[in-house]
Amino acid sequence: CKRAADSGWEMWFVPYKAEFTFGDMFKLRGYDLHVDTKSRVTLTLYWQALRRPDFNYSVLVHAIDGSDQLVAQKNHALGENLGYPPIAWWPEDIISDEHIIELPSQLASGTYRFRVGIYNWSTGERLPALKGDYIGDSVMLARALHH
Repeated sequence: CKRAADSGWEMWFVPYKAEFTFGDMFKLRGYDLHVDTKSRVTLTLYWQALRRPDFNYSVLVHAIDGSDQLVAQKNHALGENLGYPPIAWWPEDIISDEHIIELPSQLASGTYRFRVGIYNWSTGERLPALKGDYIGDSVMLARALHH
């Protein structure tokens, strides 16, 4: 089994909790942010399937500076790091999705945040992001990186 978790107890160990829903298929339950080197960051997202996904969606992660400018990004298929694509997920599955983001070597000192969204790679259409109500086609994670 390639699932990160069969129940929710593993979420106790996720450092940063989140409650964002994407479409009617995915919930971002939490994340972990780890600085590997001065120019490399690992962001692990913890997704939960709300129902059986109908497509192998991709996820975008954008590193954003204090002026809301994109400085780096990492896009890939959900579950790619586990070899477990979304159409194989079952309702309530919790999947850890690791993104290694290479930051520019000449990155200025400052605070950087991470924007996350899910999209259909064949059309580019993003799933709506909700936190109770519609908030856009992506979410900004609360935890920032101070570089």
